[in-house]
Amino acid sequence: MSDNAPRVGDAIELAEQTLTGDLRDFILQRFRDERNPWQLMSEERQTRLAKDIEMFCESLVSRVVRIVAGREFP
Repeated sequence: MSDNAPRVGDAIELAEQTLTGDLRDFILQRFRDERNPWQLMSEERQTRLAKDIEMFCESLVSRVVRIVAGREFP
């Protein structure tokens, strides 16, 4: 393998940075999109928002597991 070849550690570090940005963007977008606080949302809107957050969290956990699994622990 050449010295210029990408290392697994570099890929994991990039994945961690991307994950952080994705989480930040998701949260900020939800705040930007909402016109009303939770108490003023319809029950339907609350349910949709909760489901969107749940789906994103499931995706996030899956990505985190892959990142952790890719690390080489002593």
